[in-house]
Amino acid sequence: MGEKKKFTMASFLLGVFFLSLFMGGCAEVRLHTIPAPPPSAKLRVLVLPLTGAAPPGDWKDSHKEFARHQVGAIRNILRGTGIYEMPTNEEFRTVVGQQEFTNYEWRKNDSALAKRVGRAVFADYVMFIERDFNAGVRFRQVELINLETGKHFKVSLRVPMGGKYNEEWVQIGRLALREIFQEAKSDMLDTAMRKSHLSTAGIPRPAAEGGKEPVSPSLRTTSKEPQKPAPSAEGGKEPVAPSLRAPSKEPQKPAPLPPVVRQVDLEEALKERPAPGRALVAVYDFNTSEPLRVPALILSEALRAELFRQGYFTLVNRENMVQVLNEMGVQQTGLVDEKKAVQAGKGLAVHQIVLGQFGALGKTLLLQVKRIDLATQATLSFGSLKCPLGKEDEMLASLSQLARELAGR
Repeated sequence: MGEKKKFTMASFLLGVFFLSLFMGGCAEVRLHTIPAPPPSAKLRVLVLPLTGAAPPGDWKDSHKEFARHQVGAIRNILRGTGIYEMPTNEEFRTVVGQQEFTNYEWRKNDSALAKRVGRAVFADYVMFIERDFNAGVRFRQVELINLETGKHFKVSLRVPMGGKYNEEWVQIGRLALREIFQEAKSDMLDTAMRKSHLSTAGIPRPAAEGGKEPVSPSLRTTSKEPQKPAPSAEGGKEPVAPSLRAPSKEPQKPAPLPPVVRQVDLEEALKERPAPGRALVAVYDFNTSEPLRVPALILSEALRAELFRQGYFTLVNRENMVQVLNEMGVQQTGLVDEKKAVQAGKGLAVHQIVLGQFGALGKTLLLQVKRIDLATQATLSFGSLKCPLGKEDEMLASLSQLARELAGR
């Protein structure tokens, strides 16, 4: 009888223990609210650094130090692109208070907590930046979650053990962000187009000189011959109509499947690519109207990545290009005039420049791009793309062909 009572008591205590675990797992974290930020077409990203298993001898810095360094570095990198913005640390702390969460808590139930916090700080995306160790290999993994659609994107970089990589974590971080952009660029462009409409509702079409409605130049199939410029609006700028896509009335279904993790060969990605005899080229951000600025920046960056991948030119890094132009007192938004763009290119010490014009006319998106030789100021090649509004992925899919045409291939 005594043994039976002991068994009953042990079963009861075990049941209480598992019930407490269950109740603790089901208890919802309390979050606070913050005022909505000003409307913006930029992609708002909540960055959450995570630390997984440690390598032999542990990580060189604590998770708290790692998180602080990562958020600061990523904020600088993302801000420099003009595409993104991040919630401030004050906004984040107002929402979560002094609560700290483990990897498991952030990721459990399909990252439910991360999504809740992301929505509370009015983010469009949650980005996990994780360092991990497994089977003798360090990893840097980046995962991006669209908070509206539930779509996941993930890349993983293997970082072999050894001192060779100890001083390259910043470069590896930049590479990881570049790779996640490549993975999610179509989704980002779609989100930026949607946000552009929401943040510019009620803005009238800009009128050209004389009060007439501007007409975007008709696009031709890609050609290597220079095209005649279309009539300019007041100030010499080509008019761009900010006619943007209306948001869909049908709710988007979340992606039910986990992301496919793309493995990146770090050795190959960090390998120097000497290019003797190749022209040094600067690809300027595409000119556009303000409502379409973020989508234009995404397309500009996607074209740079495609030209880099194809290897026909040696490209100036956008970050270095912006730094030099700033030192010259020149902003890319002011490089609409071709003469100014050529002069800035000489200051960058490049051989050629690529200029682009992006806009919308009615329900059609238009992109025109040309490559100019700085020595002769001649147009070497010209290309154009168009697609219906809401089908921006078609334009992205055509960038590889556009890059070959620009290279004269």
